[in-house]
Amino acid sequence: MAVALAESCIQGKRGFRGTYVEFKGRKDAALFGEAQSRIILSVSQKDRTRLDKICQKHHVVLTRLGKVGGKRLTIPGYVNLPLDQVEQAWRSGPDKGKKASRSGP
Repeated sequence: MAVALAESCIQGKRGFRGTYVEFKGRKDAALFGEAQSRIILSVSQKDRTRLDKICQKHHVVLTRLGKVGGKRLTIPGYVNLPLDQVEQAWRSGPDKGKKASRSGP
């Protein structure tokens, strides 16, 4: 989830402000695992109700993760970085990305 959100922020050049989400099981697996059956969608405010109805109709669990906007990637309690630092870490790979450590606002 964290990598998918970061890649979306980089591609769209827009930040993400997450809301607190209670993870079941291991937090590292929830944030960085590659388990199937999860989809991240970004919808406009006007389409939220429509998405809610579609999910209810098909018995799909929907969890709101946060809002798109700003210049930071923020997942409360885990990540709070400026987008340029996120992009630098993503482009340079895991060894050079160690410089992009967790930081505050």
